[in-house]
Amino acid sequence: MAANLTAGSFEELYEQTSNRLLNRAGKESFEALKMLNVNDIKNYQPVAGVVYPNSPLGNSLKQIAVLIKMNIGLEVAFAESGGWDTHFNQGTLNGVFARNVRDFSDSIAAFWNDMGAYQDDVTVMTMTEFGRTVAQNGTGGTDHGRASCSFILGNDVQGGKLYQQIGSLAKDQLEDQRDLPVTTDFRSVFSGVANKHLGINNNGILFPKWEGKALEIIR
Repeated sequence: MAANLTAGSFEELYEQTSNRLLNRAGKESFEALKMLNVNDIKNYQPVAGVVYPNSPLGNSLKQIAVLIKMNIGLEVAFAESGGWDTHFNQGTLNGVFARNVRDFSDSIAAFWNDMGAYQDDVTVMTMTEFGRTVAQNGTGGTDHGRASCSFILGNDVQGGKLYQQIGSLAKDQLEDQRDLPVTTDFRSVFSGVANKHLGINNNGILFPKWEGKALEIIR
C-alpha cells in the first residue's frame, strides 16, 4: 500500500509540472510502469543459457530487459550497482572489490546476451561519480580519488580500445601524488553516446552552456 501511495504521489507531481516535455515524459513513464506486472518479472524467461546474478544489479538489468522486449518505447533506463566505497578490505581475488567486479561483469554479460536480436538497438554505458586512489591505504583498501573509467558496450561502438592513454602510475606523476589525473570530461562521453545513439546532436540540450566536444565513440 505504501509503495502505491508513493507512486501515486510522484505521478501527481509530474501531472502538475508546467514543463510540457517533463509532463509528457512523466506520464509515459508511469503508463509503462502500470504495464509491468510483477508476474512479468517473476515468470520472465531469458534467452536460453542466460542466468542473471541474484543481486540488485542483476535483478535491475533483468527488469530492463523485460521492458525492452515489451516494446513499450523505452529510450533510457538506469540500473545502480552499490558497494564500491572500498576504504578497507578491498581485496584482489576474494575481497569486497573482487566480489563487486564479478557481479558487475556477470550482470552486464547476462543482460547483453539476453538482448539477442535487440543488441543493435541497445547501448550500455557505465558511470561512477568518484574514482579511487592509486595506492592502497593502511587498512587494505583505497580512498576517494579523482579519475575513474567508463565502459561502453554496443554493436555500433568503436570498441576494443582505450580513448585516453593512462600516464605513469609513479607517485610523482599523480595528482597530489595519489590520484589518477582527470583527462576526459564525462560530458564528452555522454554526448558522444547520446548524439549518435539517440540522435540528439545538440550538446546544449544535455548540458546547457557546455562548449566541449563530444567524444567519437559511436559509429
